[in-house]
Amino acid sequence: MEFFLLQLLSQELFGYVGGMRQFWTMLLIPVFGSCSFNKKEKDFTKNLAQVPKHLAVNPEQDLQNAVVTYGGEQKPTSESPQGGLASLGIPAGLPGIPKESDIIWTDADDPDAVIPELEDRLAKGKVQTWYRSYKEAKRAAMRQSKPLLLWFTNSRGQPNCQNLAEECFGDSDFESWVIEKMIRCRLDFNISEKDIDLRLDQKFYLERLKKQYGVRGLPAVVILTPSGSNVAHYRGYRKGNSAYYLGRIQQAHRIAESRHEQWEKKMKSKGYRRWQDRKGRAVFAKLKKYSKGVLWIIEPDGTRSKITESKLSNTDQIWIAEQKLARSME
Repeated sequence: MEFFLLQLLSQELFGYVGGMRQFWTMLLIPVFGSCSFNKKEKDFTKNLAQVPKHLAVNPEQDLQNAVVTYGGEQKPTSESPQGGLASLGIPAGLPGIPKESDIIWTDADDPDAVIPELEDRLAKGKVQTWYRSYKEAKRAAMRQSKPLLLWFTNSRGQPNCQNLAEECFGDSDFESWVIEKMIRCRLDFNISEKDIDLRLDQKFYLERLKKQYGVRGLPAVVILTPSGSNVAHYRGYRKGNSAYYLGRIQQAHRIAESRHEQWEKKMKSKGYRRWQDRKGRAVFAKLKKYSKGVLWIIEPDGTRSKITESKLSNTDQIWIAEQKLARSME
């Protein structure tokens, strides 16, 4: 009898606890469930904003030991009402004047930071046979309107990399041609840095670029337009095949130039143009602001510079005079 009463009491107790758990579950799920959803939604939005806007690469052709891939052209950003030169009394929608929405600041956290002189920026650009910095090579390609050749290699322990270096990139005729036609960047996985931390940083940097351009083996050569879109991807090298290999690079160069002309045409419709100083150095940018003979310009990658009107070429000064006349500016 006592056992029966104890069993009955246990059932009632567990039933009460279960009911209370169900009650609190029904009460708290909407609250914490909503918080969890909002957190996931925020994390998803944050991750989505961090997705790199590089172009997709689709393999279209496989020539012997090389893979050729073609990428599409970059698309213009969305447009919104103009704000940049409104303070000068210039109406929106006039040719040659950019819209505020088209501008991407280099430093979003400090847009009012001191803007370097364009003359100083251009003076830093030294002619290099092979760039080691991907960032510098990409900027040089844009400023000089030349296609970019990325060479992924390992100068130690890989015969195919050494053969490509000697038979192709060591060819004097090719060297005299390519130095005028392309910007080259050598990304060597044979890291000689002795400092462990710097060595790891360089390795991570190279691996990130390797993944970005879909490089799965060495050597590999990637050809980009000056604006950064993919034109061709050549994987591997067969010894004694230099004429064929170099011919493909020259063909990719022609394709890159053709695509870049189309890209520049689109960008010019958004206010970009080629500016040139008195020394003949040029930069592709658009006017952000003009005041008392000083111009603030911005390049497609967001790099900002300023320059005095008197330091620009005669062609640019004539263009400025025409724009001022059309807007009744002094």
